[in-house]
Amino acid sequence: MSTRNFITIYTSLSKQEKYAFTKFVKSPYFNENNVIMRLNFLLSEYPADFLKNINTDELICKAHGKESLTEEMKRRISSDFNKLLKKFLLINEIGSNNLQESYYLLKSYRKRFLDNLFQSETNKIEVLLSDSKQKSREYYNDRIRIKLEELLFSYTRGNKKYLEKTAEDIELSYRLINISLSLITFISSVTSGTNFNVSKNNVSKISAIFQLIEANREYYKSHEPNIYANYLLAKLFVSQDDNSIFLNLQSYAAENFESFNDTVNLTILVTLFKYCIYKFNEDEFSYLNNAGAVLDLMKENKTFEKVNEIQSDVFLSVILVALDRNQIDYANYFLENFYIKLNPFTKNDIVMLSKAIIYFKENQFDKVIKYLTRCKAHDAHHYILIKSILFETYFELNEFRYIYPIYDSLKHFLKRRDELSQKNIISVNKLLDYGIKLSRIKQNDGKNIDKLLFALENEQYFFHKNWLMEKSYEILKLVETE
Repeated sequence: MSTRNFITIYTSLSKQEKYAFTKFVKSPYFNENNVIMRLNFLLSEYPADFLKNINTDELICKAHGKESLTEEMKRRISSDFNKLLKKFLLINEIGSNNLQESYYLLKSYRKRFLDNLFQSETNKIEVLLSDSKQKSREYYNDRIRIKLEELLFSYTRGNKKYLEKTAEDIELSYRLINISLSLITFISSVTSGTNFNVSKNNVSKISAIFQLIEANREYYKSHEPNIYANYLLAKLFVSQDDNSIFLNLQSYAAENFESFNDTVNLTILVTLFKYCIYKFNEDEFSYLNNAGAVLDLMKENKTFEKVNEIQSDVFLSVILVALDRNQIDYANYFLENFYIKLNPFTKNDIVMLSKAIIYFKENQFDKVIKYLTRCKAHDAHHYILIKSILFETYFELNEFRYIYPIYDSLKHFLKRRDELSQKNIISVNKLLDYGIKLSRIKQNDGKNIDKLLFALENEQYFFHKNWLMEKSYEILKLVETE
């Protein structure tokens, strides 16, 4: 066995877990080996990044107080430390899950014929089972194990009435776990990309689950909020043109997010936000306001504090939505506090692009150019965003000689990108076409600005139309004052 295995587990522990593990190692019930205590102390002295490359053989020898040890001795110490780590993880996992803890207590009480304690623990479990916040993905598995333990108790004690009731509870638990896993699998398959594509095969599979829930809608809505929220989310993907489902889900999430477990909370809020941005990019521009409302829920629920990773499209969208609502302080706060949760392969580029977007809002155009010219696009939407902001920045600086090359390159880019929808392409083309016309009008002292404004006002919303309107009115104002 490699002597590095314990390093892998140890570096995965949080600061609080390392502190708890130190107390665990010092407990004579779990460990009486002083070498293990010293090894743990040495590990606690080093940062995680350093430990990943540390020479474990030298570390073990140092803990033992000798310059060298036999390979067998080093493997034994490593193995003992590894076993302690695994035991700590198991105890920590059970201790953080009240249902698992209760399950093992029930099992022990039943075997020891401690019937009063068994009944008392059962009453406590019923309270836990009624708490929807407990209903994580593991909840239904734990519930079945507990109910099977109660079934054994009823059988061995000859309690026929309780036996029948427990059997019904187990049947319900199996039905709930099937529904829950089916919804989670469906949602995961749809949200793995950014386009929310739903295959006909997936729709036919999930339709039977929809029917089960819709036959008992009020039960799931009031007693199983986690399942019902996932049902609404899945329904949204199947019926993307039905705005009422989105509004229903947004309302249900706002009213019940304190009842959801953390997993459902994160899934619902992050996916709702991504869906708003997806619809906005598909020219459903009213969804920008919906994205703002979802972002408020995410802030209230501390969603970004809880997630392990933030996708680049979500990260940029948070910045853009915050700035659209003139929340520059929050945009800066979000960037400074959560950039570490970006994918390390795209992190630097997304941070530079985010800074450029904020600087543009603050009219610090020299800084915008500094960051955007160093920024690499990782998908078509990033490229469009970078080029369009550069286009607008050079307009603000009256550097018109740089605008035309951007116009040409972005026009050619739009022609050869199959992953962009026609709505996307038309919308960005309108920004470019109106932007070029506005640049010429600005160079020509505002001549024909009234005609351009009339045309813009009669257009439906398109990509960065608000910016074009703002700049057009500024030029009109200058013309009228002369």
